[in-house]
Amino acid sequence: VLQDIWAIIFMGIQPSLQDPQILKIVSSLGVGSVLVCVSFLISRFFLSRLFQAAASKPELILITSIAWCFLLCGFAEQAGLSKEMGALIAGISIAAFPYGAYVIAKLSGIRDFFITLFFVALGMKIPIPSIQIISVSLIAVVFVIFSRVLTVATPVYFSGRGLRAGIVTGLNLAQISEFSLVILSLGMGYGHISKELESTVLTSMILASVV
Repeated sequence: VLQDIWAIIFMGIQPSLQDPQILKIVSSLGVGSVLVCVSFLISRFFLSRLFQAAASKPELILITSIAWCFLLCGFAEQAGLSKEMGALIAGISIAAFPYGAYVIAKLSGIRDFFITLFFVALGMKIPIPSIQIISVSLIAVVFVIFSRVLTVATPVYFSGRGLRAGIVTGLNLAQISEFSLVILSLGMGYGHISKELESTVLTSMILASVV
């Protein structure tokens, strides 16, 4: 949940990072907050009734969910935000519905297909890494693993679960999140990230996944 919240906040201000000004950043956060509030209000008072009316026909639930996602993507783009942010808000706003598990099950095939294309497209962008990129990537991976183990193992240990359980849990959570890839691709589109930094992040993610 916290990861989703931070992702929404960062994706809201990301378009303004090309020329970072307080007024633009506050404006982007304001627009993003309005979009979140409106989407949750619609989801709470209108979309829930629409799902109940379509409950007799599962196909309508699926079509309604996809239409809701596309609608918020369009609103987000018109508001100067990213389509990805709109899709994230749409998913969160209907996740608590009783039909959420059904929608996820039906969309899993489509999701896996496009995730595969996404990773293939990213993989094709990775050039042969230089010694410098590999060195920086190794340092980044060590930092990610150490910081994740430290922040996870400490509360797990003091909660009485033991040091081993904390370390194992931290290592299992040491992979770089897929949200970083979405933010990375958006940053490339906005021109915020150089090719060298993109290669470093992608190489770091591959190394962290292997470890």
